[in-house]
Amino acid sequence: MSPVHGEMVLCSRRRDLPDQWLPERGFYKLTEGQFWEALGRLEPVWCLRSTAETETSLKQWIPYVLIRSREGRLAVYPRRGGEARLHGSWSLGVGGHINPTDDSKPAGDAAGWGQLFWNGLRRELREEFPGVAETDARFLGLIHESVSEVGRVHIGAVFL
Repeated sequence: MSPVHGEMVLCSRRRDLPDQWLPERGFYKLTEGQFWEALGRLEPVWCLRSTAETETSLKQWIPYVLIRSREGRLAVYPRRGGEARLHGSWSLGVGGHINPTDDSKPAGDAAGWGQLFWNGLRRELREEFPGVAETDARFLGLIHESVSEVGRVHIGAVFL
């Protein structure tokens, strides 16, 4: 969905996120339980994507899935599609915003946040890989960078 058509996305206030989650460039390893517990103390913020794309006081959450073959190789692909700022870049995973349609249980506690992320992750996988019914993905940690225009307003929850 184009951001100009009123898409709402899940965000957190940047000031509420632990500093170690927001390296200039990098990955922060934590367990899934630690992640949900920390998020459970935060208030979810639903924001128009068109606003969130430039509002650096917010971080848009992206469930980001690395796809590994049975042989252990990771899939990579050149970026195209709706996010022009990423064209010409390569991606190591697939992901996308969490939308209100992913909200089967109100966020605000650890279980609610977890449900939002898993629902968003499953939806993204179904969109990218039609016919995928379920996933055995596991949570790895967070990816963040504050160098690019895109990175300054997003944070990725990485799954494999």
